[in-house]
Amino acid sequence: MAVRYPLAVGLSKGHKVTRNVWKLRHSRHHGRLTKHTEFMRKREELSSVLAAMRKVAAKKDPEAACPRPRTLEIELWHRKKKQTFHT
Repeated sequence: MAVRYPLAVGLSKGHKVTRNVWKLRHSRHHGRLTKHTEFMRKREELSSVLAAMRKVAAKKDPEAACPRPRTLEIELWHRKKKQTFHT
């Protein structure tokens, strides 16, 4: 006599249901970066690189790194000073 219902025999016998998918325990998530922390790290790295670049630029030319607003008289005095120094 043949089996009438395939659910009644074998490893997959019984009432068919979908598996219950559990959330991972929070301990499994330990050490993984979230989107926000990844963004903050990149921002911090970028700011430190930019600060280093500003320091290098300041060593090469202090005036170009942080220009101050000058009056016309002071600007003319600096130009005159540079011309006399270079010639």
